[in-house]
Amino acid sequence: MPDPLRAGLSTYAGLPEGVRQLLPSAEDLSRIADDVLNAPAPSDTHPDTAPDTDAGAPSRST
Repeated sequence: MPDPLRAGLSTYAGLPEGVRQLLPSAEDLSRIADDVLNAPAPSDTHPDTAPDTDAGAPSRST
């Protein structure tokens, strides 16, 4: 069987209909991408969390 990419065919179009129905729609993918791109940066999620001041301190185990 020829390689679908070299034949110029989309790998999505070559999937059976039942498999394509299981994949997210273009609208779903767009919404997910929009959610990710508009999410706050990790440093913005907990702005009032103090940094760990014990970093590098000797162990206190007894």
